[in-house]
Amino acid sequence: AAGGLLLLGLLVGTTVLVRPQFVFLPLLVPAFLLLDAVRGNGGWRWPGATAAGHVMLVSLPTAALILAWCLVVWVKVGVFTMSTQSGFGLMNHSVNYIELAPERDAVIRDIMLEHRARRLAVAGQTGNTVWYAWPEIREKTGLSLPEASREFKRISAELFVAHPWLYAKGVVASWISFWTVPILWQLEQVHPPWRASLLEGVWWVEHKLLRLANLGFVLLVAAVTSSATIRRRVGWDFGLSAISALVLASSAIQALADLGAGSRYHVTTQSLVVLVLLVAGWQAHQRRAGAPAHA
Repeated sequence: AAGGLLLLGLLVGTTVLVRPQFVFLPLLVPAFLLLDAVRGNGGWRWPGATAAGHVMLVSLPTAALILAWCLVVWVKVGVFTMSTQSGFGLMNHSVNYIELAPERDAVIRDIMLEHRARRLAVAGQTGNTVWYAWPEIREKTGLSLPEASREFKRISAELFVAHPWLYAKGVVASWISFWTVPILWQLEQVHPPWRASLLEGVWWVEHKLLRLANLGFVLLVAAVTSSATIRRRVGWDFGLSAISALVLASSAIQALADLGAGSRYHVTTQSLVVLVLLVAGWQAHQRRAGAPAHA
């Protein structure tokens, strides 16, 4: 058991380093371990020393990996952090109302306004404007990338506090984008042309099915959260709760931290959505048939 928990901690830490959108996992996984211990004691009881030891076994390798990476970043760029670019993601939110920034931030504000107008004219949207503006910002301010990220975070945070409704609108838009399942490809480079047509047809079907799956997942989670009857009908259990929490937390974290092509963050969780629907559907079918629901 101890080896398995240590391995789980290593996997959690590795997941966070590979995909920072899962930064919540070092909290979510121990929380579910404690919840499982509470349930294992036959009721809502204090989990006890054994459960606390399990949490420590998971948390230690996770913390070691993350702290080691932060140390590497500190040695390389002088900033003890997981990411030197987090401010760029926040600027993807605040760029939509960057004109409200105060005069002390006029240099960055004006450059962002200029590039926002260009992006709107060329692409019809403002996604990743900050990266198009970054070379000019670097030239005119002399900021390094980590320094610029800190400035972007400060400017964005001040705008969020001053205009919370605007930030909330951006978060909602980013959260909705998470579920939209777009694709980025260049079919004209696929030869012979009939293969491109075949791929396009397959994707048309797959796209609709995945969108329906995402909608079904959100509705299912809302239903089982609000109805004990539905939970019993689909055999909703601890495992389905844990998987769903991972997907939903991922959708929320990316929406809070970034705006623009939010669906790219769903690539790593899309299969989990399908898994939850398949398991819940199978268990519901088995229960209606009066058979044991072992998925």
